[in-house]
Amino acid sequence: MSKRRERHSPEQIVKKLRDGEAMLNAGKDLATVLQSLEVSEATWNRWRNQYGGKQRSRRAVARMKAEAVVPFDQRSGCRHWKTRTGG
Repeated sequence: MSKRRERHSPEQIVKKLRDGEAMLNAGKDLATVLQSLEVSEATWNRWRNQYGGKQRSRRAVARMKAEAVVPFDQRSGCRHWKTRTGG
């Protein structure tokens, strides 16, 4: 039985990256860190590449939130979706 997929907000990702980096710096091995954070190694590596690892500014987090998927036309209630930066 597989666990239901959970999507993380940029804030949650940054927090998990910080916590994971702290655990790694404390001497825990990567497998233990990944298990405690409940993420796969592929997800960990993708997040580190995408979010810059342990140093991420609030401005960068705000930019990532702004690039998130939003309704195309909120006034008309249109259910077509697109990204803000994607056009």
